[in-house]
Amino acid sequence: MIVAASLTGIAIAYAAALGLLLDSVRGFYRIETWRQDFLNQRLVGYVGYFFALAIASWVFTFILNYSATLNRAIRPPEWSRSWKRLGSILLLCICILLGIRFSLGLWRGYQSPCWDGYCTYATLIRSWLTEPSDRTRDNLINWMHRDYHSNSPIGPAIMAILSIVTGRSVEYSYALMSGIATLGILACAWWWLNREANSLSWIRFPAFLLLLTNPAVVRCFIFLQTDALVSFWIVAVISLGIIRFKPSVLATTGRGHPLVYGSVRKTLVLASADFLAGDRRSSSISTAH
Repeated sequence: MIVAASLTGIAIAYAAALGLLLDSVRGFYRIETWRQDFLNQRLVGYVGYFFALAIASWVFTFILNYSATLNRAIRPPEWSRSWKRLGSILLLCICILLGIRFSLGLWRGYQSPCWDGYCTYATLIRSWLTEPSDRTRDNLINWMHRDYHSNSPIGPAIMAILSIVTGRSVEYSYALMSGIATLGILACAWWWLNREANSLSWIRFPAFLLLLTNPAVVRCFIFLQTDALVSFWIVAVISLGIIRFKPSVLATTGRGHPLVYGSVRKTLVLASADFLAGDRRSSSISTAH
């Protein structure tokens, strides 16, 4: 009750102070002035976010206080295991399709950019791979000598290879790479949940849905930036570490204990989740990789 009331107060106060906030950030960007509109939209969008959060808190409070009454009044239907699985799969497919739609809409809302020159980089790599010659090689090397982001060739190389294999544009391959990386993140997360919640199997699916519907994950589905690829790389490395350093290994070496192993593993999981779900400034107010 206190939390819900506090969030309601914050939402009302923020809405009342919105005009002052917009005035205070006017002219914030003096060089890349095109970012100013997006900053204003974000500040305005927080009004709806705070009110939605307050409403959700009140709903949660109501359910928590009257759960016994609701359980007596509402008799949920008995679903077989096969129907539950089918419903879960359908819900996952719907969430993924909505995530792709929202991610594509966000990218188009930014006027379909390909930041950091990665599309040009991938196009030059593709030309060099499909038409090897001194000219295509020199064009690629000259670009790499000039461009700051040429020190990150993995993403553009994957884009170029996908473009060759699929026969589609570099932009399409970039979006495809982001989608595959995002699905890889989700697969690793599901594997983590299966390992960490064996005794609480009923929480796996809701926890997975929370990750799937997180704005940072939704943004990665199609959006043409390497956030999804970098995040998948980090998650995959952590997953390999979990596989490699099993409790028995630490217990038999004398350098640790299964309890210590579990604490370290959960710390790594939480740190990576914070990285994925956090509002990274490099993705929102700067040209992130």
